Amino acid sequence: MTQDYREDWLSDLGKRTGLTTLEFDQSGVCQLMLDTELVLTLYKPDTSAKLVIFGQLHTPPLPIEITKEMLKRNRSNAKLSAPVISLSPEEDAIEVHLVLDQAELEKGEDMIEKVIAELEYWKAASLNDFKEEVVRDQVSYNINFA
Repeated sequence: MTQDYREDWLSDLGKRTGLTTLEFDQSGVCQLMLDTELVLTLYKPDTSAKLVIFGQLHTPPLPIEITKEMLKRNRSNAKLSAPVISLSPEEDAIEVHLVLDQAELEKGEDMIEKVIAELEYWKAASLNDFKEEVVRDQVSYNINFA
């Protein structure tokens, strides 16, 4: 076993998924392309012993109703140590991230599955439940982080 539990965790993930060459690069990043839309980034910062699981899903511009729902869900998730949901300030994308310590990874739960499930939920919500509204009088329902 290596001294860094995150290396051990990534090695174990590789064995479970059949991707035996998973490793962090020199900057502490490992990216997994799950399909044509979803990339997960695993990051081990040098400044802490935590592991960050980050996923991003590009979406069409989102109506205000879905952004309100995201904020409500974040509040509920904060009570459960669940993934945090946010909007990318640079592009039309939903971001989900989860910061884990060694004890959380050792519980044996599949934390990557939690992040993927959250992204899949918002993918379905943004494409199915909330149809883009016809904008009249130049009113924008998008959140802009300028």
